[in-house]
Amino acid sequence: DAPDSRDMPQLTAVLRRFKQASDLANVRAMLTIQAAGRSMHERVMDVLNAAAGADIAFVSIGLGDEEEEGASP
Repeated sequence: DAPDSRDMPQLTAVLRRFKQASDLANVRAMLTIQAAGRSMHERVMDVLNAAAGADIAFVSIGLGDEEEEGASP
């Protein structure tokens, strides 16, 4: 999806396929969003909305990434 795409149709389509595969395997679809510390809150919400559009209810959010954890202040 383009960086300015708020509805994220490509991500939503991928998440729908993931949800369908999980349902067929009788496994709970779970998603973890690993957001970089500098991520825009609006973009994280866009990803949450894509997950909701794919009917994925079990979502966790992690903050930071490996590069930021190893960086000095």
